[in-house]
Amino acid sequence: MGAAVSSGQNNDELVNNLMKSGYIRTRKVEQVFRAVDRADYVLPSHRDRAYNDLAWKHGNIHLSAPCIYSEVMESLSLEPGLSFLNLGSGTGYLSTMAGLILNQHGTNHGIELHEDCLEYAYERLEEFKQKSLALDEFDFCEPVFIQGNCLNVAPGRQYDRVYCGAACPENYEGFIKQFVCIGGILVMPFKDHLLRVLRIDEDTWLHFKMLPVSFATLVVPTTTEQTLFHLPECVPLSLQELCRGKIRRCLRLNVWKEHEDLETEKVILLEQRRFNSPQQTLTRFVIPVLGESDGSVSDESASDEDDEFTRRVCVLLSVDADPRDLYTTSQVRAVVLCNMNENQNWQVVNNNGNVDWYNQNSENSANSNKSVSRTEEGNDEQTTSNSTEEKSQNKI
Repeated sequence: MGAAVSSGQNNDELVNNLMKSGYIRTRKVEQVFRAVDRADYVLPSHRDRAYNDLAWKHGNIHLSAPCIYSEVMESLSLEPGLSFLNLGSGTGYLSTMAGLILNQHGTNHGIELHEDCLEYAYERLEEFKQKSLALDEFDFCEPVFIQGNCLNVAPGRQYDRVYCGAACPENYEGFIKQFVCIGGILVMPFKDHLLRVLRIDEDTWLHFKMLPVSFATLVVPTTTEQTLFHLPECVPLSLQELCRGKIRRCLRLNVWKEHEDLETEKVILLEQRRFNSPQQTLTRFVIPVLGESDGSVSDESASDEDDEFTRRVCVLLSVDADPRDLYTTSQVRAVVLCNMNENQNWQVVNNNGNVDWYNQNSENSANSNKSVSRTEEGNDEQTTSNSTEEKSQNKI
């Protein structure tokens, strides 16, 4: 997977190409990609291929293509202080970039199956801490890696952001989702697509298909490998570490104040990018409708007390759209009817008043990139609107 952007001669050229192609879309992701040199995470004998937009593998040591990592970093929407779990942390490249955004008050954990890869990741981490100038610019949340099969982790711990670096088997989808807290984000390869999954509440998830991908599948433990292990403990920072971080932040702010040319708040403008041709010509919204409908649902059906929940869903469906694609929406006469006192199922009502369920048939659907799932007693159901009736169209 890869070769979506031109190769670079160095790390900065690679980042420039990822920005021009629309894979890097925010300033903070650009900064951490520049701060962590990809070539430091490949073997010295392979450095000449480090800046190609291609996956790299040597034995158990593996790096995904740069376009995949940039899409993952953008989709995770990392913020300072959040908790992050990397399932299949590999070389530690992604976890190191994540640590620069999470800062010292965040949590940064990784699980790696292979012992030699785990040792390699810690070697790269120590080299980064000793040599990188990025630690003068960022408050670093140092990743903690442990060895084990992520499908043998004892349940109970949840994180704000979770990334799975291998394709999730269908029967383990619920197991992976249990690591995501309510309001959190999961990014993982699933059914040949890279998914961004938002957890709305205990049983409700919003699924966004981002890219078609091909990943190796997670190694399923055998019957003799069923021993559970626990994730690392979250150890509070010492007073010395807290004081050191505070002093470094004050010094950094003073330097930037005196030398404004060293750092600017720069927005990556859409018109400055070279867009790839969209892989789909039409992407439909999926609007969950809670409760029974007689087919005549209208926007006026929602009461004032439902407005906040309605707006929240709409923001999730529109703001998180991939700006590299030209999305078009068909108007669907549906509204969220929320009754917190009753146990009701999600439904999607199209313009004809019919209930449509998720359909992978490309002849009946435009390969919708968004779906809504609700889990009832451990079973996942995905729904999507397949309305083909033409309405006025809005571009996002």
